Amino acid sequence: MKQNLLKSLWLIALFLVVGNVSAQDEDYFIAFWVDGTKCFEPSYPVNVNQKDMTPAEFVELRKENPNAVAVTPIGYSGVISDSKNIIFEMQLPTGTYSYECPTLVIDDNYNWYSPINFKTQSIIYSRQLAPGGINSVCLPFSISRNDLPFNVQNSARFLNFVEVKDDQAWFADMETVPAGTPCLLMCDADVTGKLDLQREAKKNALGKYSDLIDVQFEINSNSLVGSYVETKITGPYKYKVGEGKLVHAFDDGRSHVFPFRAYLDPQQNYTPQSFDLDDPQSLTIAIKDPEDETTAVSSASIESHIISEVFNINGVKQSELKKGVNIVRMSDGSIKKIIKK
Repeated sequence: MKQNLLKSLWLIALFLVVGNVSAQDEDYFIAFWVDGTKCFEPSYPVNVNQKDMTPAEFVELRKENPNAVAVTPIGYSGVISDSKNIIFEMQLPTGTYSYECPTLVIDDNYNWYSPINFKTQSIIYSRQLAPGGINSVCLPFSISRNDLPFNVQNSARFLNFVEVKDDQAWFADMETVPAGTPCLLMCDADVTGKLDLQREAKKNALGKYSDLIDVQFEINSNSLVGSYVETKITGPYKYKVGEGKLVHAFDDGRSHVFPFRAYLDPQQNYTPQSFDLDDPQSLTIAIKDPEDETTAVSSASIESHIISEVFNINGVKQSELKKGVNIVRMSDGSIKKIIKK
């Protein structure tokens, strides 16, 4: 309810300010940005900077914070040489309003905010992949594996949180991640470095954009808590991605997640089996297979177990885990069936 109220207030303020700007000078529009290096409490409203600017001033602002966005008033007639991150407000014949941005550019080193949902023709997004093959992701647009660069696409899987049980965090595969939905991106552990994603809306036979990409500023957080700004992690039993697994984040004011990421809050249905400040517990990541009762385990999770022997389904011993079904004997003598995809 609080988020809906804040959203309504922002929309009212936006329409009022846009109206004033239009009446004063059509060469100005409204810029919105969040300080790129500021870290926020999870329940604290983001302190958004807002200022009337000319197109030239906005270009200069984006040199300092490339994630700044601007909204034009209806009927804007100023000259714009660079339309990146500029949202054009248009009134449709039906009397409703439409908001479109030619190109949205997002750099995950900076905080991001938009006062409204809008559509865009293309998106350019860049981020640094963490070592270990597991990354948390929370983006204001939908994404699927096919949208990823080829060096990531082959091994990539998007994972949706299901539950925590017996010190394992269980996830399920997602074909498409809806806008504003936190998830994990799993890929081969050796896939690191910068991820550059470029996505373009579909075009019709005439070469015109026919199906624009939706950009959503609301976040659909549940146990995976996502944010478009750098966020402190507060309270006990929260976990964030670290070296291919979920590590406990201490409630000491220092733990945080960077923009466009998420942390795990299992909430009231989970209490760790062990908790030691000198040896903090971590959760291994397990993946539910929709067609089998067995477990598809991430490479990072496999590495956190001690596997003594590996066999194929015919009982023939193997030197390592192979693609498909593997029968493994653990160091404690237990037998498990693991599907490696």
